[in-house]
Amino acid sequence: MRYLLALMTESFFPAAFLVAVELVMMLLYMAFVHYDPRADAFDERNNMNPVWGGFKRTQMPTENYTMFQDINVMIFIGFGFLMTFLRKYAFSAISFTLLISAITIQWAILCHGFYQLIAGERVIRVGISQLVEADVAAAAVLISMGAVLGKTTVFQLIFMALVETALYVTNLTIGIDHLQAADVGGSIFVHAFGAYFGIAVALALGPPMSTEDDESTYVTDIFAMIGTVFLWMFWPSFNAVLSDGDEQYRIVINTYLALTASCIVCFCASSIVSPRNKFTMVHIQNATLAGGVAIGAASNMMTLPWGALAIGGLGGFLSVISYQYLQPMLLQNYDLHDTCGVHNLHGLPGVFGGCASALLASLASVDDYSSSLYLIFPARAPFEDTFELNEAIGDLPQITAGKDRTALNQAGIQLLATVITVAIASLGGTITGLLMRSISTKLHDDEEMFQDETFWGLPPPALASASQSSQSLVRCSN
Repeated sequence: MRYLLALMTESFFPAAFLVAVELVMMLLYMAFVHYDPRADAFDERNNMNPVWGGFKRTQMPTENYTMFQDINVMIFIGFGFLMTFLRKYAFSAISFTLLISAITIQWAILCHGFYQLIAGERVIRVGISQLVEADVAAAAVLISMGAVLGKTTVFQLIFMALVETALYVTNLTIGIDHLQAADVGGSIFVHAFGAYFGIAVALALGPPMSTEDDESTYVTDIFAMIGTVFLWMFWPSFNAVLSDGDEQYRIVINTYLALTASCIVCFCASSIVSPRNKFTMVHIQNATLAGGVAIGAASNMMTLPWGALAIGGLGGFLSVISYQYLQPMLLQNYDLHDTCGVHNLHGLPGVFGGCASALLASLASVDDYSSSLYLIFPARAPFEDTFELNEAIGDLPQITAGKDRTALNQAGIQLLATVITVAIASLGGTITGLLMRSISTKLHDDEEMFQDETFWGLPPPALASASQSSQSLVRCSN
């Protein structure tokens, strides 16, 4: 059986496996998926005067399309280029980002939809909101991919993406629908989940015997900074896309301020902890973004501008310290090889963001939020058929009955959701990593890790330049 798996993954994978995956997707879409009503020409409301109950054609639900495209920039350019720092793995980093994201997006729409079918929906509807949710799922998978970048086959990456997406949606459903935790920007359910899933996979796979090519060059670091800048610019859209009104406006402000703080603190901390007080590029490429991760869960809350700066700054500081001290310690003591340092950018700042959201949830009151408190924390809304609920609905009709949860109870739920997410991600990642290890092949021996040549037919100049870069680094080190 192991021999057959090896033969399949070595000889027939690129065409056969991808074709099989896509055919299964098409069949599932044929059976379950249909357009959102406003994109469905067959829906009579698209051919009826609004006076008589039809849709207004000038008000199609594309108001979030701009933010949706911002997130696409983050996924395909931001994440893609951020991973091009490896000196001999740039083709694979940016191209596999594209491939894995495309597969994850298709699969995530189905995974989200299956829970809707269980809840009683007749079909899975696809609109802008569903595309956004699928993009966010792809972000979680790409975070995990960063932990094992350069150390897996494409078959293993696709297997990881399929398993992780299903588990990610399950954990999200538990956290949002059942626990009713608040995490509009994904600190907990996206960043912490993706990081600890990827770390667990990396631990299960084990460290590479050689890390000779796990290095960057001057040029590859410049390309990685392109990814950093795009992520930094568009992060407010990532946090705000699934909200609206004053909540969305507040998220944009809080996220942008947090990013500026993490950027400034990152430069300061990098200079302090680095040799000869010089900046370290890996800190600047990653920790400048930690403010966006840290503020995510609390970005729609009344942090006030100074609070957003504090959360973002602390996130940036935590990330730099983790890169400088914690990552080497984990590698030395626990054989945790985290290629992109996702624990430092997404894991610890994500957990910190969950704790920050718990603190702010414990302080949240109607005095500060008015009735919008019950939109940010739906479980805090009064019970059904109460005077308080009817009064709140009079202010905001979209409010629904809740559990009359107290501020301290909601804070506890925020912490519980963080703990459960880390536990599910760690257990799921460990099992997935062990399965990936069992289906690994000789295609990816240690000497073939972090090498584009393992997967790509490279043009002769690329091979020559790679060799020259390697020689140049040797000369520089001497």
